[in-house]
Amino acid sequence: MQYILASHGQYAIETKNSCQMITGNNDQIHAIAFTENMSIDDVIMQYKEIIRKSNDDKFTIVVDILGGTPCNAAVITSQEYSNITVVTGLSLALVIPLSLGESVNTVINEVKDSIKILVSENNKLMSSIGEEED
Repeated sequence: MQYILASHGQYAIETKNSCQMITGNNDQIHAIAFTENMSIDDVIMQYKEIIRKSNDDKFTIVVDILGGTPCNAAVITSQEYSNITVVTGLSLALVIPLSLGESVNTVINEVKDSIKILVSENNKLMSSIGEEED
């Protein structure tokens, strides 16, 4: 499985770099930065270039936000290739377990379950999820 991280600005590249600090280098993870001077066609071209260079037959493109240019380009690219899954919600918490070999579905459930409120809006520490400390 190959992963392409894509985002507005350098977020995907830095997420990949941070992941590598923790898990080591992983040649199966690629990153694309969508910048102001790029078009959707430029992003599609970068996806296709990564896919073309790989011998792998499965790709997951992980984008930062639903409906953004990296996402829209990923959806368009997936229509040309039958081996692409597109996932939104790029985060380090998502990429680390993917880098370690966990499946996309498992990781999505784990990340969803790991989102917690640690401090409430009135700055009270939470003793357990959903409960305020006295």
